[in-house]
Amino acid sequence: MILLSIAMLLVGGGIFPPILGIIIGAVGTMINAPLTWWRAHLSVGFRNFLKKLWSWSYTACIIAWLSALLGPGLLGYFFGVNNPALILMILFLALGFLLLTVFTGFAYDVHGQPVHPQDHPIYR
Repeated sequence: MILLSIAMLLVGGGIFPPILGIIIGAVGTMINAPLTWWRAHLSVGFRNFLKKLWSWSYTACIIAWLSALLGPGLLGYFFGVNNPALILMILFLALGFLLLTVFTGFAYDVHGQPVHPQDHPIYR
């Protein structure tokens, strides 16, 4: 997916779809990874805070992306609002909540993993 996104970026596939593809592809490479860096560099309290924040950030991310998809059209059609700054703010909120959801998702995954990487099912 990362290579396809880079190719899309090079041949004129826009800017946001390739960036999203690169972010999603990079996150996808971490599936079933032991995530030892997260455990070593984040305190237990901060990881627990992020773990509890995950469901809220996921909900906010979905709402932000739905508003980015439907919001400008609905605002323009029903209310006559055509403000580029508002649309840009909605897009930045959607990207920000996506990154926050990825970060909190890693903390959520670390919480459910075994403490030692050698105890992980991949290494057995």
